[in-house]
Amino acid sequence: MPLARIVSAMAILLSVLGAVAPAAGEAYRGLGLITPYPDQTLPTGSGHLIPLTVANYGLPPQWVDVRVVQAPPGWTVVLQAGGRPVGAVLVEPDQSRALSLWVEPPERAAGGPFPLVLEAHSSSARARLPLRLHLSEQAPQPLALEVGLPVLRGAARTVFTFELTVRNPTERDVMAALSARAPDGFRVDFLPRFSEQEITGLPVKAGDSAQIDVRVAAPRGTPAETYPITVTALAGTMSASQELTLEITGEPRLKMAPPDERLSGTAYLGVETPLQLQIENVGTAPAEDLRLSGFAPANWSLRLEPAQIDRLAPGARTMVTAVFKPGAKSLAGDYLLTFEAHGRGTEATLEYRVTALTSTLWGLVGIALAAVALLLVGLVVVRYGRR
Repeated sequence: MPLARIVSAMAILLSVLGAVAPAAGEAYRGLGLITPYPDQTLPTGSGHLIPLTVANYGLPPQWVDVRVVQAPPGWTVVLQAGGRPVGAVLVEPDQSRALSLWVEPPERAAGGPFPLVLEAHSSSARARLPLRLHLSEQAPQPLALEVGLPVLRGAARTVFTFELTVRNPTERDVMAALSARAPDGFRVDFLPRFSEQEITGLPVKAGDSAQIDVRVAAPRGTPAETYPITVTALAGTMSASQELTLEITGEPRLKMAPPDERLSGTAYLGVETPLQLQIENVGTAPAEDLRLSGFAPANWSLRLEPAQIDRLAPGARTMVTAVFKPGAKSLAGDYLLTFEAHGRGTEATLEYRVTALTSTLWGLVGIALAAVALLLVGLVVVRYGRR
């Protein structure tokens, strides 16, 4: 009898297990609202994207409303897809849709945890996702811009090159769009490292970095001053900025010309001719230790008075006299004089065309000699013509 009871009990147990086993093996049917890291620490001072997934497990196509049920006070929380705010997704059977949750804490927020609850629901199913967020100044930024030397110094004619690194510590590849805010007239170009091809953006793989050069050219004659430039990398709703600084130093720049701006004149062979030259510093720094020189054709003489200027302040001008004499045996015609001024970090060149003429004195002498010759011929004719 006891044996019969044992056999009967075992039969009942097997029948129960046989009924339960299929139910235990059945796949889950419903909605899922998922994020890889529901408890995470974010860096302070900026907004962040949290990836989300809405999954449909074995249900017919579902219109799924997604909403924020609970958020920390003062936080900006927005559900996004494709860079736009969304409130619902359509999910086919056994498929999923990707979303992002943009969270931006208020200023001075720190520490935590900060609870946040999301809910996804359709007409036949519901799913909730609790999040626990922490804020820390030591947490890595989702997108970062780093620079080795943020301050560069030089003259306005210098092309400045900053070396930057774009870092993407997230788990997805991004396309970082690059932009810059600079003073009026400044040109800013982005180039991949070791390339001359200008770009406006570059891809950065997940967990990787990319190096770029930022070239900045200031307008010629930019006053000596400090100029800020802000470079920004933008990938979707993630952004990172870097402040750069240009310290423009003063630069002398010389201008040399006659006071009337005429670049040609006349002179007589064998006669000294003075030429006034005006030298002006149109730059933004003093021109120092200026040495003046000139070049004339063969058999001509040329000197400059003075031949050296110790210092010429910005905006100042001075006069120099060039005295030249065409060679007495040179042929009449057009000749070229070249004048140069060299100083520390600056120089100027002037070409002056001279039309060399025969002296009028020798013309008068020739006329006089011809007249005397004619007079003598006349006297001879008169005297000996009567015979």
